[in-house]
Amino acid sequence: MKNILLCCLLLVMVSCSNSQVENKWSSVSYMFESGPLPPVYQYSYTITINTGCDGIVVAFLGSDPSNPSLTYKFRVSEDSLSYLTEAINESKILTEDIDELPDGVRPVGGHLEKVRVIIADDNPNFDRPPRVKESPYFPSDKYAGDLRNLYKVIVSFVPQSVRDDFDAKKEEFQKNGK
Repeated sequence: MKNILLCCLLLVMVSCSNSQVENKWSSVSYMFESGPLPPVYQYSYTITINTGCDGIVVAFLGSDPSNPSLTYKFRVSEDSLSYLTEAINESKILTEDIDELPDGVRPVGGHLEKVRVIIADDNPNFDRPPRVKESPYFPSDKYAGDLRNLYKVIVSFVPQSVRDDFDAKKEEFQKNGK
């Protein structure tokens, strides 16, 4: 009887520990849209960083979806990846469902930003789609500060040369209308 009870207790403990497996991210994307501006001044970009230290920025100028994208690749250091992991964990995007502001409280106008995290599959032998966690454009005050910090951390990894080139091309586009 004692052995049966011990086996049941052990089974319960193993089940509990398996259900509390820590979510690990495999890639994170920060999405920015300039907001309601005249078409020539609109722009958007997505910064994606993966756990292999690869980063990419894909940007669009203007509101015409047929405009070609600007693509920039870069690398981040292992130390930067640790810092990013810390910011992801502090944002609570992996562990909580981030609620959004009600319609009547959302700001009118301005830019839009959000983050999407792809969660690493703990067993890559299973054929299933990746799990994704995404923040809303207008997170509640409870989450907004930590998410803004995550956005800043992601943007900070983009090399200055990429930012300068994008800004120059954006200025030229706005000046010439193309």
